[in-house]
Amino acid sequence: MFAGLIFVSSVIAIPMIMDRQVDAVSAGLTSIRACVQNPGVMLLWGALITTVIGLSMLPYFVGLLVAGPVVGHATWHAYRAIVPDAQDKINEQK
Repeated sequence: MFAGLIFVSSVIAIPMIMDRQVDAVSAGLTSIRACVQNPGVMLLWGALITTVIGLSMLPYFVGLLVAGPVVGHATWHAYRAIVPDAQDKINEQK
């Protein structure tokens, strides 16, 4: 339960804080909103992260050298696909 709560509140929040000038509360609420709107996808994403990280720890944690950056890169692309850029919103309104 605790891991699920941490996942829901941070899956979008961490890349969002790195990308934009937002506070932690707004980023966390955006992350929760994204998980509520896409429950199946987020459940699958959480399961994939758990599996990849779990398997990468088997060979004496050496696999994390590859799995960490790959999961981080994929999370960045998931964030960019879920949360529209401010410029995208402006272009939509025109």
